[in-house]
Amino acid sequence: MACYIIGDDPGNLTFKVAVDDALPTFEYAETSISHPIAEVSDARHAYLTATVKVRLYQRAFREKVLDAYKSQCSFCRLKHRELLDAASHRSDNFPEGKPVIENGISLCKYIILLMTVLSWASHLITLFMFAKIFWKRKMVLFCNMA
Repeated sequence: MACYIIGDDPGNLTFKVAVDDALPTFEYAETSISHPIAEVSDARHAYLTATVKVRLYQRAFREKVLDAYKSQCSFCRLKHRELLDAASHRSDNFPEGKPVIENGISLCKYIILLMTVLSWASHLITLFMFAKIFWKRKMVLFCNMA
């Protein structure tokens, strides 16, 4: 939960704190914060109160998988635990996608990035191939019309 110091009284050694949603937008004007910072703070406050979906088991799953793989990447054998993540074979959207060691694999962030890039590259290649086929068909139709 985010906290904001919205006022202080150095003479009495006190300050005023707002916790997350408790701070209405108009109260920024009552503080000594300059106008440009108040606008940024409003935007930051709106961002902080956004709703996100969090996998509650992710940390424990990661630790179990990394221990099972002896704290190394199963692809490149990198042995820096802080650079490792646990990936699932089956997504948790499927019934088989349970957070168990058998469904996990230890991968370093470099391999995950490489896989992401290759995935995007394959999508772009597919898109390019469809565009090429579409363009050829369009040219054939155009040439037949002439």
